[in-house]
Amino acid sequence: MSRLPSSVLYLGCPPPDRAHCQRQLEARNLSVVWVDSIAAALAELRSKTMPVLIDLSHGSQAVHHTHEVRSKFPLARVFAVADPKHPSLTTDAVLAGATDVFPRPL
Repeated sequence: MSRLPSSVLYLGCPPPDRAHCQRQLEARNLSVVWVDSIAAALAELRSKTMPVLIDLSHGSQAVHHTHEVRSKFPLARVFAVADPKHPSLTTDAVLAGATDVFPRPL
């Protein structure tokens, strides 16, 4: 009996990185809902509860998105994907409510 995949919402993943990220997540039995704006992310979360990955490649704007998701959905599990060369974004994402930060590449 195969298990149906769970979904994860991925906000702001750069298009060139999506194929790699999708393979990594599908290998862990996760299907991906890709969104490129905070409005689209919030709309998806209103219709379905799922963990959120926020790509920090957009800098402080992505950190703001982390805070916004957590303020509107306090029980949401929010994770970030960051470039290890930018540790300040990692710290800011955790302070904004990210549960954990994964290094790039995912």
